[in-house]
Amino acid sequence: MNDYVADLDSALAESGEDIILRRFVGTTNPVNIDVEVRANVRRVKGPDELVNGIGQDDLRIIISPKQISCVQWPGGGIDAAAPFDVDRSLPRRGDRVIVKGFMYRVETVNPIAVLGGVVRIEMFTKGGASGG
Repeated sequence: MNDYVADLDSALAESGEDIILRRFVGTTNPVNIDVEVRANVRRVKGPDELVNGIGQDDLRIIISPKQISCVQWPGGGIDAAAPFDVDRSLPRRGDRVIVKGFMYRVETVNPIAVLGGVVRIEMFTKGGASGG
């Protein structure tokens, strides 16, 4: 399992880009919990025109679980109990990513596991409104 993560980390270091993964915590005074990670970012659809030449892209983003695990992102709290067994360290719908200065909303997360351990995290996002 460690070989899969090491291979992904090596590939991302060589040809990935830096992005910020962000989670909003709290309701009254929300706080941003950010972590910078290396990622493989690809446009899968877009830009959909929203209005007057402003577009919105859909991205597919692949990250390693190692970088978020090393900094214990997002910190605090405890994982949910069975039967849901939610791992708080995995990105989730509603989290944000910042890519090249544009913010995207995480829509789906697909953690890829081998022998019970997550070796890769795929996310699909919407957003990043930009002029076209």
